[in-house]
Amino acid sequence: MAQYTYDESGVTFYYFLIAFLSLILVPATYNLLAGIGGQGQGQKTQKKQYRVYDADKNKARQRNALKERGFNRKVGWIKLLAVGAGWAIVGLLSYQVANTVVDFKVWDPYEILGVSEGISVKDIKKHYKKLSLKYHPDKAPKDQKEEFEKQFVEISKAYKVLTDDTVRKNYEEFGHPDGKQAFSMGIALPKWVVESHNNVWVLGFYALVFGIGLPYYIAKWWYRQKRYTKDKILNPTIATFFKELRDTSDTSKIVEILSASHEFKDELPVRPSDNRHIDQLNNKVQKELDTRYGHKLERSKRFPAFYAFKARTLLYTHMLRLPVTDESLADDQAFIVAKSIHLLNGMISIALARQWLETSVRVMKLSQNLVQATYFEDSPLLQLPFITKDHVQELVAKSNGSLTCVSDFVQFPEETRISVLKSSLGEDKMLDVLDVARDYSPPDVVKAVFRVAGDKIVTPGSIVTFMIKLRSPNDQKHVDEDDEDDEVIDDVDLLLQGKKKPNADPKEIAETLIHAPYYPLDKKPYWWIFLGDPRNGRIIVPPIKVTNLDPNQPIKIQFPGPPQPGTYNFAMYIISDSVVGTDIFMPLKMVVEDLSALPEEEEVDDTISEPDEDSIAGQMKLMREQGISGALSGGTSEPPAVNNDSDSDSDSD
Repeated sequence: MAQYTYDESGVTFYYFLIAFLSLILVPATYNLLAGIGGQGQGQKTQKKQYRVYDADKNKARQRNALKERGFNRKVGWIKLLAVGAGWAIVGLLSYQVANTVVDFKVWDPYEILGVSEGISVKDIKKHYKKLSLKYHPDKAPKDQKEEFEKQFVEISKAYKVLTDDTVRKNYEEFGHPDGKQAFSMGIALPKWVVESHNNVWVLGFYALVFGIGLPYYIAKWWYRQKRYTKDKILNPTIATFFKELRDTSDTSKIVEILSASHEFKDELPVRPSDNRHIDQLNNKVQKELDTRYGHKLERSKRFPAFYAFKARTLLYTHMLRLPVTDESLADDQAFIVAKSIHLLNGMISIALARQWLETSVRVMKLSQNLVQATYFEDSPLLQLPFITKDHVQELVAKSNGSLTCVSDFVQFPEETRISVLKSSLGEDKMLDVLDVARDYSPPDVVKAVFRVAGDKIVTPGSIVTFMIKLRSPNDQKHVDEDDEDDEVIDDVDLLLQGKKKPNADPKEIAETLIHAPYYPLDKKPYWWIFLGDPRNGRIIVPPIKVTNLDPNQPIKIQFPGPPQPGTYNFAMYIISDSVVGTDIFMPLKMVVEDLSALPEEEEVDDTISEPDEDSIAGQMKLMREQGISGALSGGTSEPPAVNNDSDSDSDSD
């Protein structure tokens, strides 16, 4: 029968705790240190600095950034303290293990009798008699009687082992004079854990951890996973977008639908003072829209809930650049604007699923307005630092109305720019304006063509590759125009042809942050590129997101060609998610020719020549025809003779 021994000293139990805590602390420490290092390095290498910013708004942005960093620092300190406490416990347990004396001795009859190995039996008997007389229970003091009895038993066992052949055989074979012992199993738990008077506490701990804690954590995780889509948007929000969004929805309707997102209901606090402050802001928004643009903004009847009204008001306040004096509402506004950029991607997915061209474009352009804090009808020049409406009006007047985008401002006569801006801004700020304006110019389209790998024309049903080469307006690097056929070959064809796909230099494609002082977070810009049919208002090829505008790294979009020959009129759309007025609309024609227009394929000689005898293929052929000996001898031109003796003999028999 098995016997169980418990860890009375606690050493093995400590080892278990150290190993268990290390499995948790090592990855937690790595993630904590990696997160701290990644944040510091990312801001140092990617952020593009300008000499001067809008002072008032920059202070507000710094305040929001500091509060965000304070929240992250608070969470970081909690994690740091938890990890530090865990390592402190590991250190304490390690110290306890290192200073715990473990009494573990191997039973040795020679040591018990105090003799050395190889001593004669006669001398063993002498030592036994001396020790038996010394530790005999009858001669033991009253307070040491139990100790003497135990020692006397050990002396007797040791004497039998060294003098009795049978007992010695048991000791040599089983390690014990009494022969085979019962199976003993050690448990790395202290005995007090399984003692009866501690059952309530131990079982209560197990019930709390495994009966309540673990199921609660799993249920909470599962509930959160079921609440969100794969894009981390609440399912009720996506359902609202799907139900309310239409192909005729204008930008104001899109803002109304966006404000009804359930994220604003679940994650924004509701304060008693919000009603009064939001009503005041809404009155300012209505007055500003009526004064500037003649627009009327009424409270939504479709989404009357206060959270939707609050989110809509703060979004308009942000786009109109109206000040929010209440700090709590300013923090709510920063959250709403940052969250809206993510929610708009979900709205774009709904519009793309229905192939709505105009609605998709409106949602994409709303993203620009939120990043740059501009209204739908504002001039793109208001994105530039220090530029006010008065500057815009004066510049437009001097251009006779031809100044409509930032690229026009870059190409504007320098004398006119200086006359309008230098007196009010000064030279340093004017240089900053021009620096930002160059970054805000639309990219140059170096090439935009339709290709089919391996063919010179596009045929019905073929896999068409739409290849675009874009270049940043400030990028003057050389553009490689050669090897057009190789540019449209996909990865599979490259592998079959034994070619390697060129890797872009990470230094060349490093992402930079866009200048957006009104946006509460740092923003990495990207571009949507897709094909649409403006006449039918449908998207032909869904958009892809591009962050790198390297002309020597072409952008390739593959899609199935039309099923019938003919000329198809498409339009290429390149829309920024962060900058207003830099979008590109380029009409394109794709000619699909009949299969009969393909050149005839050259005939391929499929005859297989005989391999040389000296080659490996020739040797293998000889082995098949003449056997190994024939191949080794060099082979003969005559085929081997067939021996029919065995057949004739069998016939005669």
